[in-house]
Amino acid sequence: MENTRHVEVVRELYAAFGKGDASALLQCLTDDVVFTMPEMPGVPLSTRYVGKRGIEEFLRDRAPVLEYDEFEPRRFFSDQDTVLVLGETAGRVRTSGRKFRYTWVQLFEFGPNDLIRRLHEFLDTNVLVNAFASRGRGSGD
Repeated sequence: MENTRHVEVVRELYAAFGKGDASALLQCLTDDVVFTMPEMPGVPLSTRYVGKRGIEEFLRDRAPVLEYDEFEPRRFFSDQDTVLVLGETAGRVRTSGRKFRYTWVQLFEFGPNDLIRRLHEFLDTNVLVNAFASRGRGSGD
């Protein structure tokens, strides 16, 4: 059964991310939230963040190395305590100047009080690996 409240929380999280409002973003999460992404060789970013402090680290890590031109959640699906979102991101790597664009899937698992306790992102890691490579090709080159 669809859970509209959980979709609303995910939309609130995305809105806070888009505005750079870390405080509002953190209010959508449990204290012990875990965020994971696939390993990306050559990309100087962590792929696992734990707790609200970990999410703050995630936000700080990206600012000096990635510039986002587009972050667009497109389709939302929910089922009880899970929300799945399909979207697209575009931008450039600050160190290489290479552009990137990729589609992604984000899976949100909810805990008590309608707060996000797990977030998993799935993406084509080669796009970012190539964008960070000194001689690789980003998808926007």
